[in-house]
Amino acid sequence: MLGLSTEEFKKQRRIGIPKGVVLASARRDQFAIDASFNDFYAGLFTYTLTQYLWQQSGNLTLGESFVNIARNVNALSFEQGNFQEPVLFVKPNSDYQQRPMYFIGVKTPRAEAVITQVKEN
Repeated sequence: MLGLSTEEFKKQRRIGIPKGVVLASARRDQFAIDASFNDFYAGLFTYTLTQYLWQQSGNLTLGESFVNIARNVNALSFEQGNFQEPVLFVKPNSDYQQRPMYFIGVKTPRAEAVITQVKEN
């Protein structure tokens, strides 16, 4: 709990200044899109963010990563016949956009694999 009154919470929310980092799936005046991905439905932003984080192998900054994620969300939302623009908020006067995505350096590169055969169980 933040220990804020309802009025203070609303006031702080309207200011839009986070104490850290906020990744928002869409602007306040937009709907966040759910889309079909093969056999399941998911939030377009959440799916794109998850895919990006799984595949990220370098030390891109939060700002660079967010630009890539937002570009993919914009393209996919346009394909869905709508437009969704993710938003990044960072603490004012911080260097958070220049820090690595997890705020720590990636020491081991990620890898991808494909299952080509299953025997028994």
